[in-house]
Amino acid sequence: MFRLFLQIFAAMLACLYCSLWAYAQTPETATDATPSILLDGADIAPFFIEEDTLSCIEEKYEFVGPESVKALTNVDYVIRARGDITLQDTEYVRYELYKDGERIESHEGIKYARSFVEPGGSTITAFVRDRDGCEYRFEKSITVYERIIVFIGEERAELRLGFEDEFEKQATFFLMLPFSGEPDPSVANRLTRLVSENLYHVKHADSLVIASAYTSAVMESLWKLQTVYNLDFSSTALYLVTTESTYVAKRVFSKYLRTLGIEAFWLVPEPAFINLLLGLSTASGWYVPEDEGGVRISFDRIPRYQLFSYAVDYLIFQEFPVTLLAWLLSLTVAVTFLNFARQIVWLHTFGLFYPLLFAFSFAFLNVALTLLLFIVAFVCILAVNAFSARVYIMHNGRIALVLIAYIALSFLLLLVASLWSVPFLRLDIMQNVSSIFPYLAILLVAYRIFDDDFHPFRLDDILYLVQLFLVSFAVFFILNWNWLQNFLLSFPEVILLILGLNIAIARFTGLQLSEYLRFLPLLRRNVEEE
Repeated sequence: MFRLFLQIFAAMLACLYCSLWAYAQTPETATDATPSILLDGADIAPFFIEEDTLSCIEEKYEFVGPESVKALTNVDYVIRARGDITLQDTEYVRYELYKDGERIESHEGIKYARSFVEPGGSTITAFVRDRDGCEYRFEKSITVYERIIVFIGEERAELRLGFEDEFEKQATFFLMLPFSGEPDPSVANRLTRLVSENLYHVKHADSLVIASAYTSAVMESLWKLQTVYNLDFSSTALYLVTTESTYVAKRVFSKYLRTLGIEAFWLVPEPAFINLLLGLSTASGWYVPEDEGGVRISFDRIPRYQLFSYAVDYLIFQEFPVTLLAWLLSLTVAVTFLNFARQIVWLHTFGLFYPLLFAFSFAFLNVALTLLLFIVAFVCILAVNAFSARVYIMHNGRIALVLIAYIALSFLLLLVASLWSVPFLRLDIMQNVSSIFPYLAILLVAYRIFDDDFHPFRLDDILYLVQLFLVSFAVFFILNWNWLQNFLLSFPEVILLILGLNIAIARFTGLQLSEYLRFLPLLRRNVEEE
């Protein structure tokens, strides 16, 4: 019985083997069953597709080019490969231009350059065939306008009042590039990316409206992109919607005029923004917003007899740094404050230059790092003085030892900052080579204060040191006071008034305020006796 069962099982295995061998010899294969790849992207069952044809249903390429263009401008449309795919894999690329259903032009090549003459609608169809035999089809609807207006700024309620219809009637393309966010160091990078992504429209804009809290950053982005893409805004009307005064706006933005090819720009007050939109949507050319309080600003508005204003305008127009000008003008006020504190109040400031050096160190580094380096310099000076008291060392040798010890101890602090990531010891502050000047200025101030007569536990020396800190912090505030910088940039002739004020302070020969406090009991006694 068991032998009969084994014979039946062996016969079944033999039949199964014969069936599989016969199926393998049939001419039908999986390749013959695979359907062709359709251009419209029809769904295909994965198990029917060979491994080398899987790339046909992936998005290997993209069709790049603006859909809204300006008439009589050169526009480039390109087939671009995605990811790691290179255009060397493409075997054939053809473009066809259609208008009103009729083919106007055909072009072969990876890039298609076209200049549209008349406003209206068109369609560009691109066909791509790669070396794997895969075919792709792209289609892009093109609308041609006579003018382009670009808006860069925050979202505003006025932009949602339906101006699009008026712009369409005037064959004008109105592009909104909304930008907002918290102020941070990445603002300039984000603005540059936003402008570069819409570079064609910004480059060919008839009117450019900037209404943003980051107006300076927008102009800075355009200024940087100009060096890469050779932008020219000589035929562009520039409108800056801001609350800044005419003089401040001129000084802040004039440095970009020469590079961007702008001869003048319009400064529009905030309440007139809606009137500006209305005027641009109904005008057939540039809009002149003088009736709404707009002011046309150009370099040649200041006459030469206003020498300081003309000099500031000319330097800015020649791309002299506005920040440096503002600091130089603020420096005159800071020196006046120090002169007043020394002559009238009689604060012990160790002269005028040392508080200025201390304040500049605060500005270039930071307050915490400056104070820490000041303590390091104090320790080095005390150590070298203690050493020279036992071993006689001449003056120049002591200075050399102090400098070497200061550098060595600073290296240890930088090592600690690198290992433990101390917040106020950021190494990126020292990335700029020019930071060596405030680094050495701190040592210079410390060497002036901690001389041989200084005693760290004497009350008078401690009070002198506190006075120096207070005055230096006040100077640091003056140099970074934005309102004062804008005021001095707007009216640089104030330097003459500051000059006269310093002459009056220098001729003061009365009692200082500190002396009035010092001799107050004696003055009271004299008054009572009288």
